[in-house]
Amino acid sequence: MNIEYRKILEKRLKKGIANNKFVIYLQPKFYTKTEKLAGAEALVRWIHPLRGMISPGSFIPLFEKNGLIHILDRFVWNETCEMLKSRIEAGKHVVPVSINVSRVEFYNPELADEIKEIVESHDLPTDLIKIEITETAYADNPAQVQQAVKRLHDYGFLVLMDDFGSGYS
Repeated sequence: MNIEYRKILEKRLKKGIANNKFVIYLQPKFYTKTEKLAGAEALVRWIHPLRGMISPGSFIPLFEKNGLIHILDRFVWNETCEMLKSRIEAGKHVVPVSINVSRVEFYNPELADEIKEIVESHDLPTDLIKIEITETAYADNPAQVQQAVKRLHDYGFLVLMDDFGSGYS
């Protein structure tokens, strides 16, 4: 991928975020026995002005490949925390929300600290944010993932395996 294309892609990503073209949807999670709401998962969608809603399967691998996923991940994490904080301040019921962490993020030794800082900056308890990682993240870099998971646990976060059984297992 050439530098010019990466710059164009980064500009589109930043412009999309600034113009609310990336939208967070919450997918509910239910307890199977009681059918009560257990939480939700924050999912991002790109609402493109010409192509409509773009599936994350189309843009996330591209952002990972071009080193731009950190921008999108932090946007999703911040938006999720902002939504939870707003609901708390309005006196509304909240449930834990899972945020996805790209496999590429595990090459960042400051990952756990960055997530903790985002959650703390919104004055949220860590039990309201759950961290989801994929099997492929673990398969790609088990030592780094284990270290990050331990630090996240130390900070009070619950770490979940996303898409379990779809690959490495």
